[in-house]
This record gives sequence, C-alpha cells and structure tokens, in this order.
Amino acid sequence: MGFLDESSPQTTANTQRLWSFNKPKISKNTTRIKVNAFGFYSINGNSVIDFKEHSKKEDVCEFLKDIKGKRYD
Repeated sequence: MGFLDESSPQTTANTQRLWSFNKPKISKNTTRIKVNAFGFYSINGNSVIDFKEHSKKEDVCEFLKDIKGKRYD
C-alpha cells in the first residue's frame, strides 16, 4: 500500500508576477525542458521514482508494473 503521484514540471511555465511603479525589465527562460516524473511512496516496502517521456495511460501502467516488481526487493 502506498501513494502514487505524477507531475510535469516545465521551465517555460508562465508564473512570473510582480508589482512595480516603473516598467520593469523581465527576463524569461526560453529553453524548453519538460519532465514527467512518477513517484510512489510505499508505506511498507520500497518506494519508487521514475521519469518517462510521456504521461499517457501506457506509461502509468508501465510504472505500476515497476512498482509491483520492486515490492519485495
């Protein structure tokens, strides 16, 4: 038993917010890097983390198989 989560952090997310009296100079990272991270925190057993190219149902199923395979390692 455990907890499973997936996230996709990106370097090009538009999250910059500011307040200013003058027109500020804003610099943004234009390099596009996206990572799909899967993590499983096990209550009893081994926790697992993996990075996939996509976050499709096939990738989730493959990650679940990885968790099952590492259950007793």
